[in-house]
Amino acid sequence: MLNSHNGRKAQSSLIVLMAMIGVFLISLILLFFRTESFRSQIIKGSQISRVSKYMDITKGFTRQSSLLSSHAAAYDIADKGGHSVEGTRTWICNKPWDPSVDEVRFFLGQETLEFLNRYVENYDVKDPIIFLNNFTCVNCDVSESTVTTGKNDEKFDIGAFGSDIKVILKEDNVTSKNEFGNEISRVRFWFLYRVFRQWAETTTLPQDICSGLGLICGCPAGMNRCSAHCPSFQIYSEEQIEKARQYLESLFTDPEYIKCTAILDCCVSAHGANTDNINSCISWEDMPCGGCNREEPGTLCGDSILKGEKPKVEPITIKGHTEQNNTRFLKFNVGVTIFWKRPCLCQSKCPNTNCPEDVDCCMRCGANGECEEQCVDDCGNYCVLSDEPRGTITATFTCIDKKYSLSI
Repeated sequence: MLNSHNGRKAQSSLIVLMAMIGVFLISLILLFFRTESFRSQIIKGSQISRVSKYMDITKGFTRQSSLLSSHAAAYDIADKGGHSVEGTRTWICNKPWDPSVDEVRFFLGQETLEFLNRYVENYDVKDPIIFLNNFTCVNCDVSESTVTTGKNDEKFDIGAFGSDIKVILKEDNVTSKNEFGNEISRVRFWFLYRVFRQWAETTTLPQDICSGLGLICGCPAGMNRCSAHCPSFQIYSEEQIEKARQYLESLFTDPEYIKCTAILDCCVSAHGANTDNINSCISWEDMPCGGCNREEPGTLCGDSILKGEKPKVEPITIKGHTEQNNTRFLKFNVGVTIFWKRPCLCQSKCPNTNCPEDVDCCMRCGANGECEEQCVDDCGNYCVLSDEPRGTITATFTCIDKKYSLSI
């Protein structure tokens, strides 16, 4: 009896022990899977955090790139006088021909876009994989009123549109629009534009050059370079250019930062038979010193966004300017082209002296020195031969602003 009882007791203990072991094993298995799940969650969270981090880094990269691109674009557009083609933009073409705010906005936005997409195309990250698409347009958020009132003298806002980012890390990926606004400060691009425009619309340089055409009457006839054949007109033109330069420099409210120069690039004079019965300055259409350089703008970025269009961006070639690259100061160039002729200004007496005193001098006399007919020159003058002096100049006005150094 005793042995039977002890056997049942041992059997019960074994069952309890096995049950305890089973519970322990089940708990251990559950703990293992829970730990693995927790570990997976940690890894998953770490990957998502890494993907998000790279997304933020990429957005920060493009935002900073937009600042550098805006500085480079401001430098390049200012150097060309408000457009992007080669050569300085003409701001006076016998009369004011300065570009509008929207014209300059277009070129500055297009150039910023070109520089910004260069940064985008050179952004290369392999782990994780990052796809960064080009921007389609950059808008310079300025207006006629904000520029005219000086609100954009030292800063302006830009908006960059059309880009997106995709970050891939193993099976995880995240996609986001990459459009933003950014303030571009410590750049006085619009300040120099504003002052130059005020100067172009108020300077008396075209009228002053017109007033000096009489000097050409004493120079050799035919078309000649001023320096060799009509130095008096060249000296006079240089004096008027210097007067205009001084006036330009006086318009800046902080002259301690601004230095302006002016160079006479070309001067040509001529005189000969007149073709018009006019006694005032009119355009000399031949323009032997060259024409007026102007580039037509395209569609502004804001308009293209509303219409769902993508502006076409042509590649540009950036040519270095050694002095400017060394100083990194903003340099604004403006071209001037003036091409006048003034009929009836150069006059001389008729060669005939045999006409009676009470008869107007004839242009043509008979064999005996008698008047065959009473003649009038093309300007309506009796006894006077008239021709027209013609003069043309081109000049470049440059102002360098040393208040801020550009980040280029």
